[in-house]
Amino acid sequence: MLELRLSIEGEHQSVVADFYDYADELKKWGAGLMTFPTGVNEEIAFEKGAKDGSAYLWLAVRAFVADGVGNTALEIEYKKPGNRLHLEIVRFAISVEAATINRLGAALKSWEPTEHEPLVFRDNAPEVGTV
Repeated sequence: MLELRLSIEGEHQSVVADFYDYADELKKWGAGLMTFPTGVNEEIAFEKGAKDGSAYLWLAVRAFVADGVGNTALEIEYKKPGNRLHLEIVRFAISVEAATINRLGAALKSWEPTEHEPLVFRDNAPEVGTV
Protein backbone atom coordinates (compact mmCIF):
# COMPACT_ATOMS: atom_id res chain seq x y z
CA MET A 1 0.00 0.00 0.00
CA LEU A 2 1.21 3.49 -0.89
CA GLU A 3 0.79 6.78 0.90
CA LEU A 4 -0.25 9.26 -1.80
CA ARG A 5 -0.85 12.98 -2.12
CA LEU A 6 -3.08 14.33 -4.88
CA SER A 7 -2.84 18.03 -5.59
CA ILE A 8 -5.07 19.57 -8.26
CA GLU A 9 -5.45 23.25 -9.05
CA GLY A 10 -8.20 24.84 -11.09
CA GLU A 11 -8.57 28.49 -12.00
CA HIS A 12 -10.38 29.37 -8.76
CA GLN A 13 -10.15 26.29 -6.53
CA SER A 14 -7.66 23.66 -5.52
CA VAL A 15 -7.46 20.55 -3.39
CA VAL A 16 -4.72 18.57 -1.70
CA ALA A 17 -5.75 15.12 -0.50
CA ASP A 18 -3.61 12.57 1.31
CA PHE A 19 -4.79 8.97 1.00
CA TYR A 20 -3.65 5.36 0.72
CA ASP A 21 -4.02 3.02 -2.25
CA TYR A 22 -2.30 0.31 -4.23
CA ALA A 23 -0.23 0.98 -7.35
CA ASP A 24 -2.41 -1.46 -9.32
CA GLU A 25 -5.49 0.72 -8.75
CA LEU A 26 -3.69 3.77 -10.14
CA LYS A 27 -2.46 1.77 -13.14
CA LYS A 28 -6.00 0.52 -13.80
CA TRP A 29 -7.35 4.08 -13.73
CA GLY A 30 -4.47 5.18 -15.95
CA ALA A 31 -5.30 2.51 -18.52
CA GLY A 32 -8.87 3.78 -18.70
CA LEU A 33 -7.72 7.38 -19.10
CA MET A 34 -5.38 6.44 -21.96
CA THR A 35 -8.30 5.60 -24.26
CA PHE A 36 -10.71 8.28 -23.01
CA PRO A 37 -13.12 9.30 -24.47
CA THR A 38 -14.70 6.52 -26.47
CA GLY A 39 -18.15 8.15 -26.49
CA VAL A 40 -20.01 11.27 -25.40
CA ASN A 41 -21.45 9.58 -22.30
CA GLU A 42 -18.22 8.03 -21.06
CA GLU A 43 -16.92 8.77 -17.58
CA ILE A 44 -13.74 7.31 -16.12
CA ALA A 45 -13.60 7.63 -12.34
CA PHE A 46 -11.08 7.07 -9.58
CA GLU A 47 -12.85 6.86 -6.24
CA LYS A 48 -11.61 6.25 -2.70
CA GLY A 49 -13.39 6.14 0.63
CA ALA A 50 -17.09 6.57 1.30
CA LYS A 51 -19.29 9.45 0.20
CA ASP A 52 -21.59 9.07 3.21
CA GLY A 53 -18.87 10.13 5.66
CA SER A 54 -18.31 6.67 7.14
CA ALA A 55 -14.66 6.58 6.00
CA TYR A 56 -11.64 8.79 6.57
CA LEU A 57 -12.36 10.58 3.30
CA TRP A 58 -14.27 10.62 0.03
CA LEU A 59 -12.20 11.34 -3.04
CA ALA A 60 -13.42 11.13 -6.62
CA VAL A 61 -11.62 12.30 -9.74
CA ARG A 62 -13.73 11.84 -12.86
CA ALA A 63 -12.84 12.40 -16.49
CA PHE A 64 -15.99 13.21 -18.45
CA VAL A 65 -17.18 14.62 -21.76
CA ALA A 66 -18.48 18.10 -20.96
CA ASP A 67 -20.66 18.69 -24.02
CA GLY A 68 -21.85 17.33 -27.35
CA VAL A 69 -18.88 18.65 -29.31
CA GLY A 70 -16.35 16.57 -27.36
CA ASN A 71 -14.87 19.01 -24.86
CA THR A 72 -13.55 17.10 -21.86
CA ALA A 73 -12.96 17.90 -18.21
CA LEU A 74 -11.91 16.54 -14.85
CA GLU A 75 -14.27 16.77 -11.90
CA ILE A 76 -12.80 16.63 -8.42
CA GLU A 77 -14.90 15.83 -5.37
CA TYR A 78 -13.27 15.64 -1.94
CA LYS A 79 -14.73 15.38 1.53
CA LYS A 80 -12.90 14.83 4.78
CA PRO A 81 -15.46 14.36 7.57
CA GLY A 82 -15.13 16.23 10.81
CA ASN A 83 -16.86 18.67 13.08
CA ARG A 84 -17.66 22.17 11.82
CA LEU A 85 -14.15 23.33 12.60
CA HIS A 86 -12.38 20.51 10.75
CA LEU A 87 -14.78 19.52 7.96
CA GLU A 88 -13.28 19.81 4.45
CA ILE A 89 -15.48 19.75 1.33
CA VAL A 90 -14.37 20.64 -2.19
CA ARG A 91 -16.06 20.04 -5.54
CA PHE A 92 -15.10 21.61 -8.84
CA ALA A 93 -14.40 20.78 -12.47
CA ILE A 94 -11.68 21.98 -14.80
CA SER A 95 -11.63 21.90 -18.58
CA VAL A 96 -8.85 19.57 -19.76
CA GLU A 97 -8.10 18.50 -23.33
CA ALA A 98 -8.64 14.81 -24.05
CA ALA A 99 -5.01 14.44 -25.16
CA THR A 100 -3.85 15.73 -21.77
CA ILE A 101 -6.12 13.24 -19.99
CA ASN A 102 -4.66 10.49 -22.21
CA ARG A 103 -1.11 11.55 -21.25
CA LEU A 104 -2.06 11.54 -17.57
CA GLY A 105 -3.33 7.99 -18.04
CA ALA A 106 -0.09 6.90 -19.72
CA ALA A 107 1.95 8.49 -16.93
CA LEU A 108 -0.09 6.73 -14.23
CA LYS A 109 0.05 3.39 -16.02
CA SER A 110 3.83 3.48 -16.45
CA TRP A 111 4.71 5.04 -13.07
CA GLU A 112 6.51 2.71 -10.68
CA PRO A 113 6.12 4.47 -7.33
CA THR A 114 8.34 2.01 -5.50
CA GLU A 115 11.21 2.79 -7.89
CA HIS A 116 10.77 6.47 -8.74
CA GLU A 117 10.34 9.86 -7.22
CA PRO A 118 6.83 11.37 -7.08
CA LEU A 119 4.89 11.73 -10.31
CA VAL A 120 4.27 15.41 -11.00
CA PHE A 121 1.86 15.95 -13.89
CA ARG A 122 1.30 19.33 -15.47
CA ASP A 123 -0.73 20.19 -18.58
CA ASN A 124 2.34 20.08 -20.79
CA ALA A 125 4.09 16.90 -19.61
CA PRO A 126 4.53 14.45 -16.75
CA GLU A 127 7.72 14.57 -14.74
CA VAL A 128 9.18 12.00 -12.42
CA GLY A 129 11.07 13.85 -9.73
CA THR A 130 10.77 16.05 -6.72
CA VAL A 131 7.77 18.26 -6.22
